[in-house]
Amino acid sequence: MIYSLSILFCVVLAVIYDIKGCQKNKQIWYRILLLWFILLSGLQYCVGTDIFGYIQSYKSFKTSSFDLSDFEYYMDHQRQPGWILLVYLCKLITDDFILLKIVQAVFINVAFFSFFKRETKYIFLCVLIYALLSYLVLNFNVYRHSIALGFALYGFSYLRRKVFLKYYVFVLLAWLFHNSALLLVVFPLFHLIKYNKWTFVILIVFFLGILSFFNSDSLTNLMTTIIDNGYIGENMSTLGSAYMSSERQGTHDTFAVYSLRRLFILIVLIYYIHRQRDLFIGSFGLFYLVFCILAGFMQALWRFRLYVDPFYYILLATVIAELPKHHFKQKVIAYSIALLLLLYLPIRDYLVPIAGTKWRGIDQYYPYHSIFDPAINKEQKKFFENL
Repeated sequence: MIYSLSILFCVVLAVIYDIKGCQKNKQIWYRILLLWFILLSGLQYCVGTDIFGYIQSYKSFKTSSFDLSDFEYYMDHQRQPGWILLVYLCKLITDDFILLKIVQAVFINVAFFSFFKRETKYIFLCVLIYALLSYLVLNFNVYRHSIALGFALYGFSYLRRKVFLKYYVFVLLAWLFHNSALLLVVFPLFHLIKYNKWTFVILIVFFLGILSFFNSDSLTNLMTTIIDNGYIGENMSTLGSAYMSSERQGTHDTFAVYSLRRLFILIVLIYYIHRQRDLFIGSFGLFYLVFCILAGFMQALWRFRLYVDPFYYILLATVIAELPKHHFKQKVIAYSIALLLLLYLPIRDYLVPIAGTKWRGIDQYYPYHSIFDPAINKEQKKFFENL
C-alpha cells in the first residue's frame, strides 16, 4: 500500500506540474516528495535482500583496531575505501545501522532529485519513472553502488558543460565506493560527437549492427578473454569471473538483440533526438539501449546500466510530456494511455512470480516495515539471499 500511494502521489504531481504546466507551489511539492522518498528509504527495517549483509558487516566493524593498512584487506574483499571510511565515521557515532542507512537515503535521493531539476523541466515525470524503475533497488539493495551513482549524477552536470577536471573528481569519488565507476572514464568522448541529421542514425546502426553479429558463445568468449587477460583490473576481473560462473547472474544460452521492449526504447530515443537535437543525453540513451541488450546476455551487466538510467528517464519523460502535445488531438486520451503504459511494464515485472516459485520480484521489498514496526519474514529472507 505504501508503494502504491507513493506512485499515485508522483502521478498526480506529474500531471499537475509537468503535463498541465502549473507552477504554483511547485517547489514546495518538490521538497515534500523528496522528503517522503528519503524517509521511506531511511526509516525502513530490513527491506530488501542486501541489507542483512550490510548490517552484519557494520556490526562486526571494529573502529578501535582499524588502521590504514586495513583498506587493502577490504579492497581485496570488494569493499572500496570510500565505503569503509563512511562506515568508520558512522560507527564512531553509533553502533546502530540506521545512521548509515539514513546517510545513504539522503545522498542518493537528493542526487537524483537535484539532477532532474538541473537537466529537465519534467521533474515529476522523471521522479515517477525513477520510483517505478530504480528506487527500490537503489534504496533497499545496492547501497555502495547507489552512492557511486549519486556522485556520478553530480559529475554529469559538469560533463555537459565540459568542465572535465571537476567531472573526473566526481568519477574518482564514485570509484571510491564502487569499482564499476571505471565506466565513467569514457563518457567525455561523447563530446567528440557533433549533431547532424545523420550522426545519430549512424551511431544506432553501428551499435546494433555490431551486436547483431554476436551470439551467446561469441560474447562469452569475448568477455572471458577480457577477464582472463586482466584488461579491467584484478579486482574487477575477479568479480567478473564470479558473475560469469553464477547460474542466475552469469551468461545465458540464448541472446537476442531485438524485442518489443527494446524497440520501444529505440523509438523513444529516436523521437527525443529528432525533437530535442540533444546528442549529449541521446548518447547516454543509446548506451542505455546497449546495456539493456547486453543484460539479456549476462544479467549482471545491469549494474553498469545504472549509470545511464537517469538519462533514459529524462528521454522517456520528455517524450511522454511532448509527443501527445504535438501529434494528438485527443490529448487527454493520449496522456492517459502513455501513463498507463509507463505504469504497466514495471508493475507487471514486479508482480510476475519468479519461475518455479511462489515469490515475486516485489516480495523482497514487501511488506514494507519501518523501524517503528520491525519484522522479518525468515522464509522470504532465505529465498532471496539464495537467489
